[in-house]
Amino acid sequence: MKRVLSLVFLLWGFLWAEQGYIIVQETKGKEAHISMESKSVVYLTKSAMRIDTESVMKMDTGNIPEEMKKQMPREIKRKTSTIQRISKGKVEIYSIDHQKGTYIDFSSTPEFIIIGFMSAFIKCDRQTGECHINKNAFKPTNEFKNINGYKARKIIIKTQGMHPGMDNIEMATWFTKDNKNLVNAERLRTDLMIKSAESTEFGKNNSKLIKELKVFLNNNIKKYGAPIKWEMPSGEVTIISVKSEDIKSSVFEVPKNYKKVLPPF
Repeated sequence: MKRVLSLVFLLWGFLWAEQGYIIVQETKGKEAHISMESKSVVYLTKSAMRIDTESVMKMDTGNIPEEMKKQMPREIKRKTSTIQRISKGKVEIYSIDHQKGTYIDFSSTPEFIIIGFMSAFIKCDRQTGECHINKNAFKPTNEFKNINGYKARKIIIKTQGMHPGMDNIEMATWFTKDNKNLVNAERLRTDLMIKSAESTEFGKNNSKLIKELKVFLNNNIKKYGAPIKWEMPSGEVTIISVKSEDIKSSVFEVPKNYKKVLPPF
């Protein structure tokens, strides 16, 4: 009887699905002698997100000595995934390398991924350690253009990050209110990231600040919509499509036969 019940629960977990969104985005960039193109598929629900990415890096060896050329690969292909989910009030994060059949568990140090999300709009004083929402990092312009059939407004996002010593980050981000699925998906993603941030040590020690961040981000979504394109000096990221979909919980599981490895640091 126990075996039957276990099988039923296992089957239910595999078949259980939650309403969410599937987002497809493309990245193109070039830095020094390396150019990169990638395509990512994002699976998003209120409690989990998975990003599957296939990328190709190509080396420009035109000005490199012949002896070095022989040792350098002309092209590097990668197939990776990142899974972020909230389970029993805790955030779990996994980085997967499909070519090697391995994964890294970052669940004990979720700040590794989540700090990047928070740092865009949180600034901390290096003397006092006190932090606040950096509203000046979000600068709307009156420039508009059509991106994939949607009217988009250019907004400059500029910040120094949460901690001193981080380089200035500035990018032109194009927001649209016309793609309703994209706007709803951005609300869902923001809520997931806020819940994840609350589970970190920084979030626990700055709960009021995280609540203020949630209000600030949701107000921006209400007023400007969601990002459909990001432009940076080294490249750009563009949302190609987004659709509402029921997503099976099994999507957010690490493959059973993959080997766990330690982080590279």
